Amino acid sequence: MKVLAMLEKKVRYCKDITLAECFRSQTGRLLYRGKFYVPAYSPLRLYLIQTHHEVPVAGHPGRSKTLELL
Repeated sequence: MKVLAMLEKKVRYCKDITLAECFRSQTGRLLYRGKFYVPAYSPLRLYLIQTHHEVPVAGHPGRSKTLELL
């Protein structure tokens, strides 16, 4: 949210992330280098990994396939 607010205010510098490579998607989410940005929030990251790793249709995709799905 902090980075999105900085983008709206047209701030030019941030010590945490390169703002020139950040964009707001049509859904309001942060894109960094063309990919969705996921903050360093362990419960969220664990949820995302579990939802893409434990899908019955995918079987057991393994590490590489799970990262590809994400």
